Amino acid sequence: MDRMIRGSTTGVFLLAMLGLSAATGQVPLPNETPGAKLPAANKQPVVPGRPQFSALIGLPTDRDLERKLEAIREYIQTGAFREVTQALQDILDHQQDCFVPVPRTGTRTVGWLSARAEANRLLGGLPPKGQQAYEVLSGGRAGALLQEAKNNRDRDKLAEVMRRYLHTRAGTEAAELLGMEHLDRGRYLLAASCFGRLLEKTDLPGMTLFKAAIALRRHGDDVGVQRTWKRLQATFPDGLTVGERRLSLVELKKMLDAPVSNRPQAGTASDWLMFRGTASRTAATAEFPAATELKAAWQTSLAGETTSRTWIDTAINHVQNRGQAVIPGFAPLALAGKAIFRSHGYLQAVDLGSGELAWKSQMNGSLDFPVNPTPPCASIQSQMATWIDAFLSQNPATLIENTAQGTLSSDGQRVFTVEDLAVPPYQINPYYGNAVGIRINGRVMGSDPNSGQFKRNHLLCLELDSGKVAWALGMQDSGPFHEAIFLGPPLPLEGKLYALVEKDLEIRLCCLDPRDGKLLWAQPLAQMKKGIHEDFGRRTWAAPIAHGDGMLLCPTHSGAVVAVDLAMRSLSWAHAYAQAPKQPEQKVMINGRIRVMNRTPYIPRLAANWKNASPIISQGKVLVTAPDASELHCLSLRDGALLWKAPWTAEDQYLAEARDDKVLIVGKQSCRALDLSSGKVLWTAATGMPSGQGVLAGGQYLLPLRDRAIAVIDMANGRIVRRMAMPSDVAPGNLIVHRGRLVSQSPTSFAVLAPGK
Repeated sequence: MDRMIRGSTTGVFLLAMLGLSAATGQVPLPNETPGAKLPAANKQPVVPGRPQFSALIGLPTDRDLERKLEAIREYIQTGAFREVTQALQDILDHQQDCFVPVPRTGTRTVGWLSARAEANRLLGGLPPKGQQAYEVLSGGRAGALLQEAKNNRDRDKLAEVMRRYLHTRAGTEAAELLGMEHLDRGRYLLAASCFGRLLEKTDLPGMTLFKAAIALRRHGDDVGVQRTWKRLQATFPDGLTVGERRLSLVELKKMLDAPVSNRPQAGTASDWLMFRGTASRTAATAEFPAATELKAAWQTSLAGETTSRTWIDTAINHVQNRGQAVIPGFAPLALAGKAIFRSHGYLQAVDLGSGELAWKSQMNGSLDFPVNPTPPCASIQSQMATWIDAFLSQNPATLIENTAQGTLSSDGQRVFTVEDLAVPPYQINPYYGNAVGIRINGRVMGSDPNSGQFKRNHLLCLELDSGKVAWALGMQDSGPFHEAIFLGPPLPLEGKLYALVEKDLEIRLCCLDPRDGKLLWAQPLAQMKKGIHEDFGRRTWAAPIAHGDGMLLCPTHSGAVVAVDLAMRSLSWAHAYAQAPKQPEQKVMINGRIRVMNRTPYIPRLAANWKNASPIISQGKVLVTAPDASELHCLSLRDGALLWKAPWTAEDQYLAEARDDKVLIVGKQSCRALDLSSGKVLWTAATGMPSGQGVLAGGQYLLPLRDRAIAVIDMANGRIVRRMAMPSDVAPGNLIVHRGRLVSQSPTSFAVLAPGK
């Protein structure tokens, strides 16, 4: 654009280029309304010369917003702040967020960041004159909306002021008010998220800094507390005035470090409410008592039918004969003295001490109950047997590594699980990317595009006390979840549920009300090149959402991970960890002439590189080991920038833990620890073949082994402290520790163990 344009001409030209008007009316953001509809996909055409995110997966983008941001960055230099701030406000008021390519400072790389986040970043970086222009433009509307929120005590309105007008005085006040409300009600995570937005500002009052430090302390973010406290010390060395008192830094520090008396008691430190224990997927428990052997308090079989047990035993034998580790896809929960786990027929709750059954609920589509969970079909037993035979010969691990069904979650009152077929309909013609239809009750099933019978699964909510189904999503023949696939159980967080759903070749983050399952809001994350009905290996891979420091990390298991800012309810960044491999040309003979096939064969991936995959968040970093990733990627939680990466090897099985600057990777015969800051190998320990996911207890990692033992590894130096022998009739599997007992779930049994000698 011509930098010589000045004055009023500049303003008119910029508004015209950006497609804006001088009117101050804005598009309202959707409220958290029950029954909200899922937004439609927003697919963008390929533009020559424009950066492309990935050949495997697409992002929600908006070329018009990209052009606006390009123009805004240039016009900031002209000093036309009225027009610039109007354009930035238009982006913040846009009804739905999207991604834009943003050059990373000091590098030749491009980051894919939220349009709203980039608009806020540009607003926050304006000089004082630009800030004043923005206050003149939006301060009045922000103040009116803030006053309305105060008068009606409307928390959603406060959140809207923060999202749309953060860099006005009213937006700052709204963020602080909302943060304090969350803090007073014990919602420390959301309080820290709100104050985190304010900490991006440079001129915060002392009391705002102190409140932010308290929120971070209650949330448990020690790094954030130290950073905020140093800022408070440097800016206000003489202390703060609180009411009519002047408090020194020493007095303020005592208040900051005071014990928390009103922390919510949703569960004790040993409760295990989700896969890997916590939302950051880095749970650790109290130290497990030292012992050289374990004794079984009780155990139970997971397969109630002879046929099911034969299938599972055959799958285990096939996997072991191929020299592979058996890593179960089923992972238990433990809370309030109960264990919750999936068998091959039921979801059940038992008393951990006695093994007494509290309740069980039948899971349709399981190996014991091979009934189609979608009416009107009553049974698919013969068809499932055909599919299973195909998996046993080609990919036997599919029968024992179905994490989409095996992982569970709980909010302390309810249990959430996905009900689906134990194995996906087998696709027998991978060259053309479609399946032969299978007739059930006179209708064609499988991946046939005219059939919806297997194009959906169910998300179930069961009452923790009784096991009764409180609600179910996906069973309806209409509505937002018709023909949708839930990619695993939801993440319970601060009274809401966050679930990943794939529908119409699009993955969406859905926020649900845990009381009735109603959709509150949804955000498109990515567009798929191949749907889950064709890329059916993904149907057995759970995609667990991780949370840390106000960010939701959403895996796609299709080459990318997407971050969402929870407090701002906006996209944050996206990172592509894999690219599509080059396909060789397919030459065929047609009428005596060699021709190159335009359509290359598409073979769905069934074998996962990384097992039990989930993002892990630790110390402001994100560790990504997706099933389809050929490397471990360490990213910045703030902006998704790649910090380092380590290659996956045929030895590697799963990313186990990130603790005390160490990243633990479990392999077939050994474990290794990497430095969290650099990715360099710190130590390697020979362990033997693993038989499940272990657990960190008191600085020691308890690793289950195929030779019926538990290796106790010192995370500090990799030394194997001891080996605990398992009972001869118990095969160790995925482990958790609850109330001094070790809980183990293998593909065939569930056992509770206590220290022996």
